[in-house]
Amino acid sequence: WISPRLPPSIVLVVSKYQTGVSNMDVDTVASSAAAAPDAAPRPHTSSSSPSLPVHHVDPVDRISTVDYRLQQDDTTTQDDGQDTTIDDTRAAAGGCCPRLVNEFKSTGPGFFGIEEPNGTNIDVEATFAPHPVKRKLMIRVLFFTATFVTIARTYFVSYEAENTYKFISQLSHWSLLFCSLYQIAAAICTAFRSTLIQPEPDEPQTPRFFTRIMWGLYSLATPTALIVTVLYWSVVYDKGRVDVSMENLMAHGGVLLLMRIDGLIIAHIPIRMKQILYLYIVTVAFIVWTVIDDYVVTGNDDEKDAIDNVFSWKTEPMWAALWTAVTLLAIVPAAYYVIWLASLWS
Repeated sequence: WISPRLPPSIVLVVSKYQTGVSNMDVDTVASSAAAAPDAAPRPHTSSSSPSLPVHHVDPVDRISTVDYRLQQDDTTTQDDGQDTTIDDTRAAAGGCCPRLVNEFKSTGPGFFGIEEPNGTNIDVEATFAPHPVKRKLMIRVLFFTATFVTIARTYFVSYEAENTYKFISQLSHWSLLFCSLYQIAAAICTAFRSTLIQPEPDEPQTPRFFTRIMWGLYSLATPTALIVTVLYWSVVYDKGRVDVSMENLMAHGGVLLLMRIDGLIIAHIPIRMKQILYLYIVTVAFIVWTVIDDYVVTGNDDEKDAIDNVFSWKTEPMWAALWTAVTLLAIVPAAYYVIWLASLWS
């Protein structure tokens, strides 16, 4: 009752969902169809249950029926009549791993595409700057103020504004800069609602330019802050030798917490896997900078931040090369994957 030309996987799916044959042995049917293609298989019967009628339906119609039923399953309702919210990740993409692969494909969401795997589009306003506007704007301004004060105190107090080069050459300060730029863009998008207009169906399915700037900065600043925080407390921190001041805590974890609250609770900003390119560009730029810093500018490890000391190209080139490989192949993908998973939950 089913064409032997169909792949076994299609045979199993069709036989599972076909009307009137739910009690049939799927393995028996599949093996029978492969062993005797010209013979008409019989439905499985037992003494306790009568024979079930066989519906002679073309295999193409069977597959269409299955597709229709799967669509019906995706739009089921609860017993109280309210619509059931479908999790885009599991229902549409089959889990995190299939969605991860789909986002890397050329047919998946673009760098700033608002399309979701289930065929719907995200609501730009509710995603990046939801209501109530005044409350969200106030919180974002406060977050930026905290980040800006951290940068100012680090520059004027810790470095006494005497060594600007040393200040701007450290990864933790790059992270603070990216976070502050994001917070400025987020506050602007929250205040000026024209940046959050939903694209029309006949337009490219991407947000307005300034919203894309905000989105790109978030996908860059958040994993960078996570990398800085993890490396600092796992590799750099030495109890008794490192001053645990307020600006130090904010630079290595506090601002990261503010970014996570902003992206997951205040807003619901998605992360596209293709946006990892921005993180790789900044990471490679920083590694190139450490080489220039060693061989051209100073070459003095005493002038470096503790995180930067792992890239001592002049004194320990093999160690620096090893750290470069670990950073590019493990640390960057792992940090970005954690941020991406959190955005799926949000």
